[in-house]
Amino acid sequence: MWLSTTLLVAAGTLLGNDYVGRSVTAPSRNADLISSLARGDGRKYKQLIEDGYSYLPDEPSNIAFFPAFPALASLLVDCTGIRTELALVLVAQFFFACASIVLVLYLRLRFPDSKADFRVLVLFAFGMFPCTFFFRMAYSESVFVFFAILALYGMECTWPAWLIALIVGFATATRPVGVVLVLCFVIDLIRRKRSQLQRELLLFVPLACWGILVFMAYQYLAFGDPMAFAKTQFDWRRRPAKSMGQKLLDLATVEPIRAVFDPTSPCYWFHDPSEKSPFFSLHLANPFYWTFAIGLLALAIKLKCLNMLEVVLSLGLLLIPYFLRGHEMCMFGMARFAAVAFPLYIVFGNVLSRLPYSIAMPILGVGGVFLCLYTALFTAGFRFF
Repeated sequence: MWLSTTLLVAAGTLLGNDYVGRSVTAPSRNADLISSLARGDGRKYKQLIEDGYSYLPDEPSNIAFFPAFPALASLLVDCTGIRTELALVLVAQFFFACASIVLVLYLRLRFPDSKADFRVLVLFAFGMFPCTFFFRMAYSESVFVFFAILALYGMECTWPAWLIALIVGFATATRPVGVVLVLCFVIDLIRRKRSQLQRELLLFVPLACWGILVFMAYQYLAFGDPMAFAKTQFDWRRRPAKSMGQKLLDLATVEPIRAVFDPTSPCYWFHDPSEKSPFFSLHLANPFYWTFAIGLLALAIKLKCLNMLEVVLSLGLLLIPYFLRGHEMCMFGMARFAAVAFPLYIVFGNVLSRLPYSIAMPILGVGGVFLCLYTALFTAGFRFF
């Protein structure tokens, strides 16, 4: 699965560099092949590795980017001497391959009586969801999803609490939403019904937060503010801030989603001059992907095909970005955030397994086509978030 779907990404990369990137409509050209895989956040990670963290109050700062992914790439650079962009891409690819392997083990453990067809469909859904092309770029998503799957696999296997806490802690150093795994860890400790539950909670929950705690300690020592990573998030925005009351009302009435389709809103998708077609605009597609993920989660609850930990993880990974960044960022990145909610691929695979192959395979094929096209547009330099 990893190889076959990555070949689609490779084809998209060549298409983006050899055709789209040379066209007169491409907004950004003249990048070599490796650099084209490190656009967007990849450039921020490259700068972070080469120049270190910076923080300027009231200005967008790279302290918003969590350290685990660039630290791994920096270690690879130090050990091999390869260029920074290549190290970032290799780390992302490696962890996506590892995530695919652990997902197979997780499926066998969670669904021991399921047919092989079901597991294959889940894996291909995981690999061919269009926005998983980010898992192969210089982005942190593949590292996070690997540790998310590994953490739930460890909980399912009843690994020692200290080991699961270390895994969860690494996830909290990868992306802010890693705190959802801490909640899953607490639920897992409670459901084990151990005699020393209170002691374990006091001991292991802080350990499960070690990644973000170390990051906060660094920020305090370097910039005098342990919450710099959170404060700078307010400076990364696509439209002016509103009062908390108005923001909550907008979120409750899904205004961020409606704004993408409203020509009078600064979030309107067609305001960006690089947007040419509604079929290839990720800005336009973000609300659809996020809503589709919410729909899959609702279906999972109805069908009871996910356990409590999987539901909590998926719900947190979908709602935290929406409530914290959906309004300010005009739903930018929501498809990418939804892509890491790996239990939803189990639901999608479940749905596909109930369909005839003559229907299920074309659905996956459409996902593969968009996976390739999204890669081409991203590597060609279009604004693709």
